[in-house]
Amino acid sequence: MTVAVLNALCAGLALAGAMLLLYASLRRLTGGGSLTRTVAAHGILPPASARLAEPIELVVGLSMCVSWLAGWLPPFLAGAVWYAFLAGYLALVLRKKGRVPCGCLDEESPVTPAKIGRAAVIAVACVAVAGSAPPPDLGLRLVHLPVALFVAALLVLLDRVLALREAHP
Repeated sequence: MTVAVLNALCAGLALAGAMLLLYASLRRLTGGGSLTRTVAAHGILPPASARLAEPIELVVGLSMCVSWLAGWLPPFLAGAVWYAFLAGYLALVLRKKGRVPCGCLDEESPVTPAKIGRAAVIAVACVAVAGSAPPPDLGLRLVHLPVALFVAALLVLLDRVLALREAHP
């Protein structure tokens, strides 16, 4: 696999992570639940930090997309930190609380090892993107966005399929 292909794969995964953050944020802004309530119900983080989760999620997702379009990639480190924290947090929730609702994309779906793995893989992809050079042409960077949206949709679909599979073995 060439470096260019590997960079494109990492960019697709990292941008898909940004799309997932934006999807979750926009869903909540339009009345689709509360991450603050879900995180507070876990009882692991202090209530003040639970209230910060929603705006941070939106800012990180937006900064990743805008920075990609601008060709300036350090904000992907914020994505890496967010997703690494999310992977660790979900692992802790799974260990201490079990398969309670995670609050990732909705208020119903439970914490699963697959979600922990997804967050970890996206964190690694974000680090790789932050350390690489962006495509020099805005047109090439624009092409990545619909591909990333498609990858994000596939990740959501995979999550749903895995949840159904677990519910009906």
